[in-house]
Amino acid sequence: MCYFQCFVDMEDDQKVVSYESLPETILLKIFMKLSLPDRLRAALTCRQWCNIFTSPAAWTTFHFRFYSRKDTRFLQCIVSYGSYLRHVVIELNQFQNVNRVNAVQALLLLAKCSSTRLSNLSIICTGENPLFYAGKEFVSALETVFKMSNSHLVQVDLSKFPMMIDSHTIDVLSQHNPQLESLNIQNDNLVCLVQPESILRLAQRCRRLRELCLHKCSLSHDVLLCFLEENRVALEHLSLQCRSEEIIASHPQDEKTQLSSELWSCVVGRLPKLRVTLHFDQTCPLVVIPLVMKPEVPCAVLRLETFTIIHDMVLQAAYNYSETLEKLILQAPPSAELESALLELSRRCSRLRALHVFCPLSVHTIDNILREHPHMKASGLYTLRSERGTDGPWATDEKVNA
Repeated sequence: MCYFQCFVDMEDDQKVVSYESLPETILLKIFMKLSLPDRLRAALTCRQWCNIFTSPAAWTTFHFRFYSRKDTRFLQCIVSYGSYLRHVVIELNQFQNVNRVNAVQALLLLAKCSSTRLSNLSIICTGENPLFYAGKEFVSALETVFKMSNSHLVQVDLSKFPMMIDSHTIDVLSQHNPQLESLNIQNDNLVCLVQPESILRLAQRCRRLRELCLHKCSLSHDVLLCFLEENRVALEHLSLQCRSEEIIASHPQDEKTQLSSELWSCVVGRLPKLRVTLHFDQTCPLVVIPLVMKPEVPCAVLRLETFTIIHDMVLQAAYNYSETLEKLILQAPPSAELESALLELSRRCSRLRALHVFCPLSVHTIDNILREHPHMKASGLYTLRSERGTDGPWATDEKVNA
C-alpha cells in the first residue's frame, strides 16, 4: 500500500494518509491535467491510480502533442481509449514530416472509432509550414473526422491550423454536424478560400451556432440575415478578421459582401446580446478600416494590429463604440496624437476592461488610463509601458486573449 504524509492541526501530531483515500473525483481532475508519460508513471503508484488511468472518465479530454518520432506512442491511446474521447486537442510542429504523419494518423484513427462521441476538436500548429506545403492530406483527414457517421461536433477551432481550408471543408462540416455551436476558422493562411455561399449553408444547417469566427471576406449580407431567422439559437459572438482581401470585397459594387449600416441596425435590433470582434492586421488596407468600423456594429473587442499610424481609427472607436467596447489591442508606432486618442477612448468607453498597447506611452497617459479604470488595474488585464525594454514579449497570448 502507498502512503503520503500531511500535517494536521491535531496536537501537532503527524498523520499518515493513504493515497487510496483521495476521492476519485480529485484523482480524475489530476490525471486529466497530466501528460501521457506522467499519467503512466502515476498509474504505477497503486491499484486505485491504475484503475483511474483506464477509467473512461479520465479520457474524455486529451491533449495530443507531436514534436518528435517518439510521440507516435500517443496513437495507441486512440486505439485503446478513442471511444471515450470527447474533447481533443492535437498540437504539433508541422515543419517536421514525422509530426504531420502522426497528426494525420491521429485524425484518421479518431474517424475509425465507431463508438466515439467527439464533441470538441482543436488543432494547433506551432511551427512553420514547409515551403509550398498546402496540407491537402491534413485537410482530407480532417474532413474524414467531420463526416463520421456518428459525428456530434459542437466546437471546432482551426484558428491555429494554417492549411488550405476551403468551401468544401466547411460544407462537409455543416452537412454532418448540425449540432455545431462554435466555429473558428480565422487561420493565418495567406489566402482565404472560404466563400460566403458555404458560410450561408453553414448558417442554414447549424441552427445552434452561437459563435462564429472567420475572415470578413467570407461573410455576406445573406449570412447575417440568416442569423436573424426564427427557430434558431441566437448568435452571441461574431469575430471578423479583415486582411488584404478586403480591398476587393469592400468595393461598392460588390453587394454580396457589403454590410450596410441599415443591416447592422437590424441585426442589433434582433440580436441585442451579440458581441462583435473586429480584427485588422498589417495586411489590411487602411482605407477599408473606417468603412468596416460602422457605428452600428456592436463592437466589444477591437484589434488594430496594423503597425501603422492609426490614431484616427482609435478616435473613431472612441466615438462609435463608447457604449460597447470592452477590449482594445493596439500595434502602432508611438506618437502624441495616438496618446491623445487613447485618453479620449479611455474617458468615453466606460465598459473598457482590457487594454493592450504595444508601443511606449508616457507615464502621464498610463496613470490617467489606470486611474479612470481601477477595475482594469486590479485585474491586470492591461499592457501599458513607458519604455520598450529588452525582457522579451510584453504580454503572453493568454493575457491578451483573456
